[in-house]
Amino acid sequence: MKHLKIIIISILLLCGCEKIQTLPRKNPLDIRQISGGVKLEFSKYVYNGSVNASLPKDGMYVYVVIYVKNIGVNTAEEVKATFKYLNNDSKVDYINQIADYGAIPPNSEIAGKVDNGWYSLQLRVSPSVISGSKKDFSINLSDSKNNNWCDTVSFTIQ
Repeated sequence: MKHLKIIIISILLLCGCEKIQTLPRKNPLDIRQISGGVKLEFSKYVYNGSVNASLPKDGMYVYVVIYVKNIGVNTAEEVKATFKYLNNDSKVDYINQIADYGAIPPNSEIAGKVDNGWYSLQLRVSPSVISGSKKDFSINLSDSKNNNWCDTVSFTIQ
């Protein structure tokens, strides 16, 4: 009798699997559910030739190249990024420009560039910033299909 109950339960579970396939997909990690098969995220930044290097606090403008990676399965077209300073202080001054990334194929990372520039973001750190502190910027990304992504980049100050 015990084996008969197990067999009946197993059959019911297997029959129920067909209906489960029609359930809506809501797993945020399921690449098929990402906007058009594209997912963009901050990858790294380069300052003075070094990846994720600390930024100086000498009050001079520095130029940072910010990379974005497409971890989706389709190409993101006409990608643009805007940056916003997130800390509640006036210790960082930046020129808010739109960085252009162009097309980003799947599993590729691209450096953003502002018009007529080789960098993604131009900023100046006040000499009064405590060495070793972190300053955060949001990166708001959009593509030609009006998909939007947001990520954060943190800069360590020397």
